[in-house]
Amino acid sequence: MSSIPAVSRLGRRADAILNNLIGSKRVTYDFARLMDGATEIKCSEFGDNIIAHM
Repeated sequence: MSSIPAVSRLGRRADAILNNLIGSKRVTYDFARLMDGATEIKCSEFGDNIIAHM
């Protein structure tokens, strides 16, 4: 069961990455239409941003 803390840390890190990405307001169409002042980017660009923030 030693992998449970690692999974928990990974989940917290993934949550932080997504919060930062959404907070930057450079998001895909589905998020952009729900946010004021957001810049719509392609899914591939959003994926690149995820990788860059890892």
